[in-house]
Amino acid sequence: MVKLNFPLSTLTSVIGLTLPVNVTKRPTNAHSPDPTTSSHEGIFLPRLSIVMSHLPMSSREFCWAFAESERKSPILANLMNREIFLLVDNMVAQFVKVQGFFSDSTPTAGRNLVIILIILAGCSSLESPKPKLSSYAGPAVLYVKSLINPTSGLVASRQGECFTTVYKNSLAAMVFIHEEDRASAEGIFDVFNTYLTAQGSAFSGFPQDWNPCTGSSVGVNYWEGDNAFLLLALNYYTLKTGDSTKYATLSQMLIEWLLLRADHCDEIIAEGVANMYAALKPHVSNPSVSSRLSLLKSCFESTVDYPHVLDHTVRGALVFGNQKGFDFTLNFARTEVWDRNGRSIKAMSAFSGDSFINVEISAQLLLTGVVTNLEGQLPGLQSELEKMWIHGAAETGEGLPYFVTNIGFDQSATFPIIDPTCYMLFVYWRFNPWGDNK
Repeated sequence: MVKLNFPLSTLTSVIGLTLPVNVTKRPTNAHSPDPTTSSHEGIFLPRLSIVMSHLPMSSREFCWAFAESERKSPILANLMNREIFLLVDNMVAQFVKVQGFFSDSTPTAGRNLVIILIILAGCSSLESPKPKLSSYAGPAVLYVKSLINPTSGLVASRQGECFTTVYKNSLAAMVFIHEEDRASAEGIFDVFNTYLTAQGSAFSGFPQDWNPCTGSSVGVNYWEGDNAFLLLALNYYTLKTGDSTKYATLSQMLIEWLLLRADHCDEIIAEGVANMYAALKPHVSNPSVSSRLSLLKSCFESTVDYPHVLDHTVRGALVFGNQKGFDFTLNFARTEVWDRNGRSIKAMSAFSGDSFINVEISAQLLLTGVVTNLEGQLPGLQSELEKMWIHGAAETGEGLPYFVTNIGFDQSATFPIIDPTCYMLFVYWRFNPWGDNK
């Protein structure tokens, strides 16, 4: 949210205008004498109010437009189009010259002063409007909540299933924390805390796969990326709740295990390395973390493959601030017919060699575009994904499928699943799960 409370000195320096120390007093050589100009209360505010009443938008809308243009490009670059220039020049003629601050030979200075006065009078202490929340957000949150197993506290991958992963539960925990549902997030963390306590000194990370119906782990497949996402969720929990003690041991054990794995980051896929970097970064005050961050970044950069792996574009931009991957997004553009209803869907594959759309990575890329203000390079992607919202069982919210065609696993294109649903919520919230989200 952009809060507009710009000091005059900042604005004037940015747009190249130097004002007298006391701008409410007329210069001694000014024409159109008017003794009342020495009074800021008596002249400036009423006349400025009259000027602002001629804006083709409310002063609040003008301020929001200014804030948006500043957010997306240098100040005034987008705002000062021809229409606004003509409007402001008209104000200069009617207002600034009358007040005698500038002579006829300084229209640019006059124009700039009007802009400053509009901002000072109309924008001080105003906040920009919250982005309009999609009507899909509420049903999507409801769908994620419907996946909670009341016995274990873990969320299932899909409704009615007894399968899930650490990664999926970490995404869900972030959703719950964002929605201030602390109890549901803690229900997830408690399962992993219990496992950690049982493992004791033998703890070596969390197995990737879990049974939400029993709350037990399945197999011994330890993925660094999943464990890193759990730490990301715990970081977010601490940030939002201010509670740094309840899961301090859980967080610390994850940090220590990830640090050990970082020493072998050349054996880990690039997206997993990026997850580790993002999860450990908030703990950079720890000297062991600081040295590993450099190593992890080096591992990512040495294995990244933007032309062929779309995950790398997402992590490159949202973790490391490198947007180079956007040069290759057309490598992943695909069109398929949705198995559920025969509609044509245009979205993204996960790999350049795949012929099929992956809805999760498409939502991740859209999120990346939104967070980095590059969504203009992804025309129509959001509307394409929003074609695929599916009602959950017994109308318990709406979710997105994983694929557009039924491949990989049963009903992968016709039943909603947690992963892409969470990422579309992050799109609506402009929430970067790899960021600090202050």
